[in-house]
Amino acid sequence: MTDLHDFFHQAQNLPYGAARTAALEAVVQRADAEAPESTLPFEARIQLTYAYRRSGETLKSFVPFAWCTSAYDADPARYADQTHSFLWAMKWQPATLTSFPEVPMNQAMAVLADMERRFRAGGHSLFAVHQLRLDILQHLGKAEEAAEEYRLWGLTQRDDLSDCAACVPSAEVDYLTWAGRHQDAIRIGDPVLKGQASCSEQPQSLLTHLLPAYVAGGRLDEAASAHRRAYQALRNDRGALGSISSHIQFLARTGNSVHALAIIERHLGWLDAADTPSAEMHFSAHASRALGLLPDDTAVRDHGVIRPAAELAAELAERARALAAKFDARNGNGHVSGLIEGSLSAEAWVEELPLSATARRAAEIRHKATPRPVDPVQTEAPAVDLTPDGLLDHFDARWMAKDREGAALAINRFEAEVAEDDRTLQQAGRLLEANGLMAQRDGLEGAVEQWRQALELLDGVDDLRALRCRGRIGYVLGQLGQVEEGILVGEEPLRRLMTEDTADRRPAWAGRLGVLLIQADRPGEVEQVVGPYAEENDDADERAWAAQVRADAALAVVLEAAESNGDPEAHREGITQVAARYDQAVAAAQVAGGTAEIQALWSRGRFRLFNQPDAEEGAADDLTEAAAQAGALGMRNGNLMLDLLQALLDAGRNEEAAHAGEEADPLVPDDGPERHSVHHLLAVAYDRLGQSETALEHISTRLVLLASSDPEETDETSNSDRAVLHDWRGKLLDRLDRDTEAADAHELAASIFDRIGDRNQQFLNLRRAATSASWTGDEDRSTALREQARALLPRLTEDGAHPAYLTFQEGGLAWDGARAAHHAGRTEVAIGLLHEAERLYRESGQDAYAFDAVVYRAQLGDPVPSADLQAVFESAEEGSGFWRSSGYQLVDALRREENTVAADELQARLDG
Repeated sequence: MTDLHDFFHQAQNLPYGAARTAALEAVVQRADAEAPESTLPFEARIQLTYAYRRSGETLKSFVPFAWCTSAYDADPARYADQTHSFLWAMKWQPATLTSFPEVPMNQAMAVLADMERRFRAGGHSLFAVHQLRLDILQHLGKAEEAAEEYRLWGLTQRDDLSDCAACVPSAEVDYLTWAGRHQDAIRIGDPVLKGQASCSEQPQSLLTHLLPAYVAGGRLDEAASAHRRAYQALRNDRGALGSISSHIQFLARTGNSVHALAIIERHLGWLDAADTPSAEMHFSAHASRALGLLPDDTAVRDHGVIRPAAELAAELAERARALAAKFDARNGNGHVSGLIEGSLSAEAWVEELPLSATARRAAEIRHKATPRPVDPVQTEAPAVDLTPDGLLDHFDARWMAKDREGAALAINRFEAEVAEDDRTLQQAGRLLEANGLMAQRDGLEGAVEQWRQALELLDGVDDLRALRCRGRIGYVLGQLGQVEEGILVGEEPLRRLMTEDTADRRPAWAGRLGVLLIQADRPGEVEQVVGPYAEENDDADERAWAAQVRADAALAVVLEAAESNGDPEAHREGITQVAARYDQAVAAAQVAGGTAEIQALWSRGRFRLFNQPDAEEGAADDLTEAAAQAGALGMRNGNLMLDLLQALLDAGRNEEAAHAGEEADPLVPDDGPERHSVHHLLAVAYDRLGQSETALEHISTRLVLLASSDPEETDETSNSDRAVLHDWRGKLLDRLDRDTEAADAHELAASIFDRIGDRNQQFLNLRRAATSASWTGDEDRSTALREQARALLPRLTEDGAHPAYLTFQEGGLAWDGARAAHHAGRTEVAIGLLHEAERLYRESGQDAYAFDAVVYRAQLGDPVPSADLQAVFESAEEGSGFWRSSGYQLVDALRREENTVAADELQARLDG
């Protein structure tokens, strides 16, 4: 029987989900077989009712609760101690029944009446009864009756069977937004969000209910923040499909259908096992509307199959309408169908509601910023009477004028009008040169091949054009990573072109040579090459590019100097000078505008992010602006969003970082380092936000990527990453009280650290695995893991670990053993180990850890002298949790030593 109770206790400590549900189902089976005369079968079924509801299996919850109702009514005295939990579970039944159209409405109302009868008989408040009746009236669309029920609810006193201090306001806000009383909803909801009230369902439920009120009240930034915060908490909750559908509605009605698409794709598979038909219906309707706002041929991933958005939207609309008809047939009115038709044709609440700082700035650029006067590039077609050479000259002129369309028209006419056999060598070479320029947009390798063919024809025929081809080939080879060959082919031609070509072309050649020199680790030569063109240049784009190349070169020079001489003061001065260069580059780019400004802001942001101390906010601002300007131009770049994600994390703007990461996710390649980076950084963001489940998802994705790229686990870097990720997984699983999984993760991490020779991390993970194992009650495993860790200490000595560190870790093992012994009920053993931990911590100079051991001993009943506790208390920061816990232990010690005056004075101080 003790074993069964322990099993029940362990099941209740699991997080809601499949594991907890399965464990509780097993408890019910065992309780029926092993302890049918006890209250355990009843208690286990109550907990199973909760588990089904919280894990998205609402329909299953009715069976165990019906068993409990029958058992309770058959023998109320037997289950008297379970009355509160029974009535609490009953609160979920009436409104939940209305979520299933196959359940007759009179049955749901009968359950509500039975609940009211029981509450009255027990002398309980009818607060919860009014709340549930209001919910049912909302479902039926009876506005006047709902308003009266809301009034009665507000007049009724709360009691211990009422929902918590966070859930009640959430239900109020739900009604008020339903009734269109948005300001009242905000008035009720805001104080709750500013306070500390929360529970497993809050504040995400309250934030979701507030979305339409915030938008209606013009509080758009708060609406965006509420969406981000709430959805992050809901995204892994299979019982929250209805709430998730409200977020799809919010996105669809605020100009964010693209963002809605990502949520739809993520949860579309949940419709196969929706927690209630009501949730299925609302998700289908809101998803259909969001998809209908996208272009018809937008690709949507549905169960791994790509489908057109319009096709899926129509299918979901039909699904929602069919369910609505069932509800109306049950309810005897047309309210639900009217609601669904409204959802399927819903108008926008606002035209555009930016969800992040980046999106807000992009919207400002599009709608509010005064556009710079820019002379548009006019397409100029070649005149009808041009000769073949005239057509090629027209190409050159329009290409230099950035008139790509006019240039292409000239080449197309040349190819159509001049047969291959009729072309001179120079004309054929010029055509290949032109085709190379136009081919760059499709791939640099193709452009190089065109220019190489052009060289064969132009050498000795048109030396200037041959020189241009060589310069271009050298520059592009550098871009392709073939820097040594690029220098050999291109440096000398580029230097000649800077003096021999026409004046309007020289800045571009200087810029190309500057980039090539930086790539060749010769940044010190760049200033002489590009400096003049960064200062004086009539072409704003060329001046911006030259300033950018000069700044990049200046940074490379400073970094090269830091590696060679390591002078910190010189490095600081150099970084300051480089910062000025990037400021000049941004200023020059702001004159040019467009992509030049985006690139300059991106480059300065990267410099601030990776090279300039204490510039995290500046980096985040630059990269936010760059991403916003790119977005305003319809450009999306995954690498830019990755840099923004990193900068926002460094600046501590974690919520914005998570949003930037979600935007980066679909933009980076499916394989390669960027895919690893986006999932790693998103895991960091969600870890910091306390969203451990979501962080675990991204860590798991990284582990899958590592397995794909290194299936044999032979790459040392990949194995190091694996070890770190499993360690991280263990810590998150521990936070979620998934202790068996945490122990497994840490033990796996320890084995990988062993393989790669990191014995310190191996030792620490064995310690962590042992602690997690102790929380599962597996004392044998916990002890074995701790002994494995202890056996590593001599090997840490071989690795050069400081003796004080080893002593400290010995103290840690004693501390771990004490906690495990205490958890197993062996208090005397725990106290003895705490004495040992205290001694070893003091020997290693870690008095703060020793003080922890002293207080822990006192908490376990060891009669610690007041003098020892006084020293601990005085070391603690006043007002901290440790100050209070050590203080109360000191009070007990003073009373034990009959120093009641000092004890009373200290107690008054602590209580005050």
